[in-house]
Amino acid sequence: MMENKILLDENRIVGAHISVNFYKGKKEIVARSHCLRITACGKNLEDAKAEFKQALSLWIDTVNADGDAEDVLENLGWELTSSAATTAKSIDNDDVELPLLTNKSIEIQTPIPTWTN
Repeated sequence: MMENKILLDENRIVGAHISVNFYKGKKEIVARSHCLRITACGKNLEDAKAEFKQALSLWIDTVNADGDAEDVLENLGWELTSSAATTAKSIDNDDVELPLLTNKSIEIQTPIPTWTN
């Protein structure tokens, strides 16, 4: 499992590398970032990726607009490091009971996230 990291600058999210799991639902593909507690779904894998990127962009915009990224991340179980980057503590995959389809990494460079694989 890859390490999840978020880069901060003046209490704003400026970059990140996070893991996103994709699950096969009955009629859709579910995209879930357990470390950020963000979920989206789509008709297929590409649609789920696009919906997740939109949800993630909205989440980042909201956190950055409020100017409290450190507080938000700490409340989600992240630890701040001395380098102003944050790394996630071990976070359970909560109660998802769907079969795992794939795991992808996403690189976030605000304002637009891009997939690494």
